[in-house]
Amino acid sequence: MNLKKLYYSCILTSDFLILGFYFLVFIFLLIFFMQLFKLQDKKSKFIILGFFALYNALIYLDFKLNFIPYLPDSGQYNILFKTGRPFVDMSTSLNGFLYIIKGLRLLFFKNILVYISFQIFLYFISVIIFYRSWFVLYQATRPKAFEQLYFLLALSLPSAFLYHLVPLRECFTTFGFSIALYFLLKVFKNRANFNLGFVSGLFIIIMTRIQMAFYFIVGLMGLKFSLDKSILRKVSGLLFGLFLFAGVLSLTHYKISPEQLSSVRNYRVAKYSGSYGVVEWSSYIDIVKSSPQLVGQFLFSPLPILHNQNALDMKLIFLDALFMSVIWFLILINVKKWVLNYRVWFLLMLIYLALFGIYEFNIGGAVRHRLPLSLMAILMASQFLSQGIYSFNSKMNG
Repeated sequence: MNLKKLYYSCILTSDFLILGFYFLVFIFLLIFFMQLFKLQDKKSKFIILGFFALYNALIYLDFKLNFIPYLPDSGQYNILFKTGRPFVDMSTSLNGFLYIIKGLRLLFFKNILVYISFQIFLYFISVIIFYRSWFVLYQATRPKAFEQLYFLLALSLPSAFLYHLVPLRECFTTFGFSIALYFLLKVFKNRANFNLGFVSGLFIIIMTRIQMAFYFIVGLMGLKFSLDKSILRKVSGLLFGLFLFAGVLSLTHYKISPEQLSSVRNYRVAKYSGSYGVVEWSSYIDIVKSSPQLVGQFLFSPLPILHNQNALDMKLIFLDALFMSVIWFLILINVKKWVLNYRVWFLLMLIYLALFGIYEFNIGGAVRHRLPLSLMAILMASQFLSQGIYSFNSKMNG
């Protein structure tokens, strides 16, 4: 038996009937959230609901045909959900996530199919919150076209199909990220230091992938210090960020030094397959020297930049690399617009890229962990693409 089938073992017809019931519940909740977040166009709602039906249909098709690649981590999260107990060598940072799983397994009658459907639902909600995050600071030049293009692209992202149709935690980190991003931008827009929404998003991230919390703390300090005009707000934002940084750091075993960062990274390179090389960092200058290739590998994995494995053997994430290459190209050819008009958004993307691109070591992990960055890039590309289509149509009709 394919190991991937382990989380499909002992599935009964009744499990699919329960899945059907929860599918309808999730559809109702999606419609509610679409109304809550004020989508501009009816076609966008049909796009979202159509893709949600497609994703859920793929659960059944994968059960029958076993076409989604085996991901070793899925077995571990299968154990978490089915037993409610930690798996062997589980990271201490996942202890909080275990409590979330215990609640969900009771809510979903220990049905792994419903849990996978819930992952899909949570990703769709995250995609909608990302959409609203854009409007905290910016307006879409062509609202309906922008909205439709964004949802088509975000829900067609190949890695989204791969990582949300197997038991994992990606949907939770993406969800926490979307909430924290939305309220981080609200903090900046309203000239405040923090709000409860931002802290809630940060809490979800700490419970699911604690490393990502550092991004928002650095992002908060970066926005407040570099963009706020008030010296008092600059200093208060910086102090609050340092307080959060120290608090989150105390929950981990990390020590912020080049030697420690390289040691932790190299330990994982030796432990896990699919890695793209060790590093030797004794100073921050060494990290800077390594960063171009590491960042490039992060952005375009699984294409071979720091490894020599055949990218065509990793079909879905290879498609993801091609997909995102088009997105990055659309952003690059509009460089003047994002420098002039979208500096805050691009600054947040650069902070993400600097933190996670340099630290990432795994080919597949890079694709998983860049998912929030991919959605941020898709939003910017959708703005440029909708403008380009409108300009092209105007010239053709003029």
